[in-house]
Amino acid sequence: MYEYAHAKFVADNENESRNADLSVYQQSVANAISDAEDICAFAGMLRVYCPSRGNNIFQLTVENLVRRNAADKLEVLLRNKVQDAFTLYQGPLENVAWVPLGYHLLQKVRDIVGSDALSELESYHRKKRSIRSWRYRESDLPNRHGFHNSHPNPKLTKEFNKYDQM
Repeated sequence: MYEYAHAKFVADNENESRNADLSVYQQSVANAISDAEDICAFAGMLRVYCPSRGNNIFQLTVENLVRRNAADKLEVLLRNKVQDAFTLYQGPLENVAWVPLGYHLLQKVRDIVGSDALSELESYHRKKRSIRSWRYRESDLPNRHGFHNSHPNPKLTKEFNKYDQM
């Protein structure tokens, strides 16, 4: 009994240290993405490290951008276009509008980007007929019901109207 309890204690400590190392790694990657001088480098690193806009690195990057008042990079995320030259996320995410999670974060983004710019982005997404969709997971593997990022559940998907709409 003692051996089992000790082995579990050692395994839990190893997992805790691995998770702490992973968290430090994720934060350093998020800092590198946020600190990118060139907007194209920023977009390229987002494509590599945040392929689905749903992982922990993406959330940390958004927090960094809000903390640093990086309006240009937040606008790239909201528009999904870099300098009208190329689309940031292509494929199944090309027609999905990114909406900041939570009302508090949305208000911070609105303060940074500006109400007029956000209204213009809303009309841009309405013209493009973007959708608001549930992100299932980072990979594109189907869930037990057969739905995944490329084939979302129609009950969880609706046409984009405005950012405040839940």
